[in-house]
Amino acid sequence: MASFLLVFLAILAQYGVVCDFHGNKRFIFNPTPATQTSPDPAFTAVELQYLREEVHRLGDTNIHLSVQNSMLTSQVQSQTAQIQILKTNLTNLENLRIHENGVFVDKINKMDAMVNDFKALVAGLTRNVSSCLLNNNQLEEALIRTNNKTSLLEKKLNDSLVIQNMAVQTAVEQCRQNESALTQHLQVNISSLQLNCSHQLLLLTDNVYQLQTETNSLMANWTSCVNLNFQLQSTINASQNRNQVLDQKLHDLRIERDNLSLALLQCHGPRRDCGLDLVFLVDESGSVGQDNFDILKDFMNRIIQHLNIGPRDNQVGIATYASTAQREFDLDSYSTKTSLIHAVRNISYNHSGLSFVSRGLRLVANHFFNGTHGDRANHPNVLIILTDGDPLDPSRAKLEASSLESRGVEIFVVGISRDGTNRNLIDLATDSSHILPFLDFGDLDGPAFAQESIHKLMAACQTV
Repeated sequence: MASFLLVFLAILAQYGVVCDFHGNKRFIFNPTPATQTSPDPAFTAVELQYLREEVHRLGDTNIHLSVQNSMLTSQVQSQTAQIQILKTNLTNLENLRIHENGVFVDKINKMDAMVNDFKALVAGLTRNVSSCLLNNNQLEEALIRTNNKTSLLEKKLNDSLVIQNMAVQTAVEQCRQNESALTQHLQVNISSLQLNCSHQLLLLTDNVYQLQTETNSLMANWTSCVNLNFQLQSTINASQNRNQVLDQKLHDLRIERDNLSLALLQCHGPRRDCGLDLVFLVDESGSVGQDNFDILKDFMNRIIQHLNIGPRDNQVGIATYASTAQREFDLDSYSTKTSLIHAVRNISYNHSGLSFVSRGLRLVANHFFNGTHGDRANHPNVLIILTDGDPLDPSRAKLEASSLESRGVEIFVVGISRDGTNRNLIDLATDSSHILPFLDFGDLDGPAFAQESIHKLMAACQTV
């Protein structure tokens, strides 16, 4: 403010003039030649007071503008925050759309499979119904022919009766004219009429018998069709019973196989104290479902049952993945088998979207196998991936898996799908021998597959 006043006074010293609010010139110093005397001090004081008031007014205006500027800045910041909130909501909506799209695709695939099965069943029933309809059509055609023949016979009989009645009436009229001649002629006509009626009656009887024969044949065909349907249904029921028996035998064979595998493992069991640093990477995408996720947890616990757990033995860590990856617990989080099994059972299923396995592999590389969180030097690093099908990011997943393998990590893949040995899963595993394919989650329910996994895992001990 003081510097402004000094500049202003310098201008006044140069020109000796200032304008009031109305643009009128007011001379502070008399612009007359220098030979005149100095301006009146009182007048100069008044002018200086006027200048101070102007300076204060300008300062107030400046403050007012600063306040308006602050308000505008606050409004801009508020609008920016609202825009950021809208961007966040848009991102959340996009993630939700991706998740719903994946669930919808899975449901469509399941519905397609059900529709195909239903179409096959309907095709079989359609063939049976078509056969019965064909027989029924033949029966209806035969009945129509029979009705046509009956109608024709009735028409012939009526025509014959009409003709005979006309002949009788003519004879009666002639009899009235000539009784004796008519009587003789009438007797001849009556005899002829009786003969003709007898012949017509015989023809009608033959036609009725033929109609009855055809009707019996049609009824026999209908009975045969009904019996054929009954035999077909009996065959279907017998086939279903045989399938149930075969399913029971298959179940018994699986139990027997599991018992044999358990006995072999007890007789020739692998080493269980080689000191693995073992990490499970579990798929919890929307296509897995709560029941199948529980099966995966039971499968992991069956493997853990065959391992010695502790800081000097085997250590186990678990991570899950879907649209994002999540650490469940570290390698050194649990040092006893009981606490570890309990922790696995308590893992919750978050069904958090689609299957991006590359994000899970990156979490394993950055968090588990990096010399911290329980990762031990000179101990085999083993990763088991549990998934229900192809990853949505196969190229990126292959790069992450190759990076882990270059650091000495052995990767096993347990693939649960109708195409468990496809190319994308093989690319994630160390080699084809590290693939454990299953057609259904139910195939994991049994000790044999867990024991096969133990045998393959313990092969990693030979590399130490």
